[in-house]
Amino acid sequence: ERTFIRASLPIKPRPAGTEAPRFREPKKSMTFNLGSAGSSDLFAVSRWRHQARDGMDLEGGGVVQPSKEELFRRVLQQQEQLHSLEAHRDSLETDLRLWECSRLAGQEDEILYLEHVVRRNEAELGEEEFWQSELQLEKECERERQEQLRSLRASLEEYTQRIYELSARTEALQDEIQWEMAERAKRGKEIPAPSPTELEDMAAKMKRDLEAKIKQGTQLESNLASVEKALEEAERNLQAQTQELEELNKELRQCNLQQFIQQTGATVTVLQARSEEDAQPEPSPRELPACRRNGGFPPTAGNNSPPRTSAKQFLSHPRTLPEPLVPSLNPEGAYIPAGPQE
Repeated sequence: ERTFIRASLPIKPRPAGTEAPRFREPKKSMTFNLGSAGSSDLFAVSRWRHQARDGMDLEGGGVVQPSKEELFRRVLQQQEQLHSLEAHRDSLETDLRLWECSRLAGQEDEILYLEHVVRRNEAELGEEEFWQSELQLEKECERERQEQLRSLRASLEEYTQRIYELSARTEALQDEIQWEMAERAKRGKEIPAPSPTELEDMAAKMKRDLEAKIKQGTQLESNLASVEKALEEAERNLQAQTQELEELNKELRQCNLQQFIQQTGATVTVLQARSEEDAQPEPSPRELPACRRNGGFPPTAGNNSPPRTSAKQFLSHPRTLPEPLVPSLNPEGAYIPAGPQE
């Protein structure tokens, strides 16, 4: 069989039974025109015309015309020649179609093979690029490993040198320790060892010192506990005094406000004065003077002093109020110049 590799070989003739079917067969009409109506065999037509011209020349020359049998025999011969030419033409057409089909099939096979080769080459190129990149990566890794190896060799040399130095130093220290031990042995032989009684006395003395330190520690712990209790009591007293001081400050502000209202003759209710006084910032106990810390009165010497007059008692008897502590303070908390009263 022919393939795209052996396309140049001649076509093998096939038997008549295996011929491919003809797509267009010419219609034959058995007439005296000595051929089919659709025949395209120029050779047969030209030959028939030549024989007809020869016959006409013979008739014109006075030659005797052939008989019917001769004409019929010639017609049969020409028909046989025509049939043989048609069969040969059909075989040539069949061979031509087979050759074209085989050629197209061979070209398709060759194209498919070439496409397969192209794809294989592309795959090989892709693999080659991949392995080239892998080779570059391996080279980079190898370079890094070489750098690490050089650094490790340098570190190894450095550590080897340090080990050598430490070994020399250790040997020197061992020699020194041996010399020191020999010196101490010599000194131990010269200095007498303490007796057992002296060792017992030293142990008893150390035991007494330890017991004294333990007693001192327990005493310090008891003192610390008493100090903590006193501190807690002082904190409670301080909180109580702070609360009492805040209450006294509130009462003092109310007294000052009431005195200011009475002096200026303003008709302001006590509720409005309280709301405005609550908006004012309260001074800290450290910023108050000594007389204001004690409610506007001088501090007393002891707890046996007579009870102080509260703010409510002052408000109930406004005529007995002393001079105002802050005479120029208005209800808004701003200072105004004190003028002559009307």
